[in-house]
Amino acid sequence: MSKILDQDILKKKRFVNIFHNPITAWIILGTSLGLTFFAYRISSDFVHKRAEDRFIFRLHEIKQAIKDRLDVYEQVLWSGVGLMYASENLKREGFSKFVEALNIQRHWPGIQGVGFSVFLKPEEKQAHIDAIRAQGFPNFQIKPEGEREMYSSIVYLEPFDWRNKRAFGYDMWSNDMRQEAMKRARDEAVAATSGIITLVQETNDDVQKGFLTYVPVYKSKSIPRTLEERRNQFLGWVYAPYRTGNLMKGILGAEDPNIEFEIFDGENMNQESLLFDSNDELHISLSNDKPDFEKVIKVVNQGRTWTLYFSTPYNYLSNSEKNQPRFVAIAGLIVDVLLFYVIYSLYFINRRAEAMARELTKDAKEDKESLMQALKEAEGKADELKKTNEVMVNREAKMVELKKEIIELKKRVK
Repeated sequence: MSKILDQDILKKKRFVNIFHNPITAWIILGTSLGLTFFAYRISSDFVHKRAEDRFIFRLHEIKQAIKDRLDVYEQVLWSGVGLMYASENLKREGFSKFVEALNIQRHWPGIQGVGFSVFLKPEEKQAHIDAIRAQGFPNFQIKPEGEREMYSSIVYLEPFDWRNKRAFGYDMWSNDMRQEAMKRARDEAVAATSGIITLVQETNDDVQKGFLTYVPVYKSKSIPRTLEERRNQFLGWVYAPYRTGNLMKGILGAEDPNIEFEIFDGENMNQESLLFDSNDELHISLSNDKPDFEKVIKVVNQGRTWTLYFSTPYNYLSNSEKNQPRFVAIAGLIVDVLLFYVIYSLYFINRRAEAMARELTKDAKEDKESLMQALKEAEGKADELKKTNEVMVNREAKMVELKKEIIELKKRVK
C-alpha cells in the first residue's frame, strides 16, 4: 500500500515539474508572445478595415452625389428644351421668367446660368446680329470676331447679371473643346458635357475651372430619326455653364475633413486635366506622403469621362484608432511577462522547497542517528549499571553471609 502511494506521489510530482521548470516558462513565453503579436495584427487589421470601409463608403457617396446632381441638372436643361418646343415664339422675357422660376442659386447651386445658343451658317450671321441689336443691344457682336465656316451665338443666358453678360454673343463653336460636346449633342440627340474649360464669365478673381453641358433643340420640335435630319433640323442648344468649385460646394456642402479628392477630365491624371481639387494646398504640401487609403474611380457624365482620385488626409485615423492595436500589444506583453514570471518563480520556489525538504530530511536522519547512538549508549550504560547492580547485590549477599558467620563464631567462642 505504501509503495503504491509513493508511486502516485511521484507521478504527481513529475506532472507538477512539467509546468514548474524554465523550459516550460520559455515555451509559454514564446507562445504567448506569438499570440500577442497575432492579436496585435488582428486588432490592427480590424482598425484598418473599419477605416477603409468608412473611406470606401464616403467616396461612393461623393461619386453618386456628383452623378445624381449632374443627372438632375440635365433634366433642368431638357425642361428648357420643352419650354422652347411649347412656345411658338419664345421671347427673352419668357426665357428669363423660366430661369427665374427655377431659382438656380438656391435650388441648383453650381450652375452659372441656363442659356440658349443658336447655330448659324455664315450667310445667317449678319441677320442674326441685326435682330439682336434691334432688341435693344446696339453693340451686340458675335465674339470672337472673324470669318469661320459655322457660328454659334449665345442669345439667352439667365440670370442676365454682369458675369453672364460677358458671355452674351460668344461663339462657343469657335472653341474646339466646346465644339466637341456641341457636335455630340446635335448628332446623337443626347446631353453632352464638354471637357475642361475656363468660362468666358471668369474674371481675375477666384478663377475656377469649368465645363458646360449641352442638350439639342431641333426645329421639328422632336428628335429627328437620322443623323442627316438632325443636322438639317438643328436649331441650337439649351446649355448650362458650371464653375466646378461652386458646383462641388453645392453638391457636397462644407469641406469634408475625412477625405480628399481630385477630379480629372478624361482618363489621364495630370495637372493639365485637373478639373477640381478639394484641397490643393494640402495635396501640394503632402505630395510626397503616401495616404493611408487611395482609390481611383471613373464617372461618365453625359458622355464625358471623369477620373476621380480619392485619398485620405494624414490624420484620417483618430488617436484612439491608432492606439488600439498598441494597447492590445502592451496589455498582451504585460500578461506574457507576468505569466513567465509566475512560472519561473514557481520553479525556483519548488526548487527551494525541495532543497529545504532535503535539508530537513537530512537533519531528521542525522537526529535519528544521533538518537539511536544515544540510545545505544544509554542501553550500554544500563547494562553496565545492571551488572554493577548485580555485583553489589552479590556483595551485599556475601556481606550478609559473612555477618552471619561472624555471629556464629562469636556464639561458639562464648
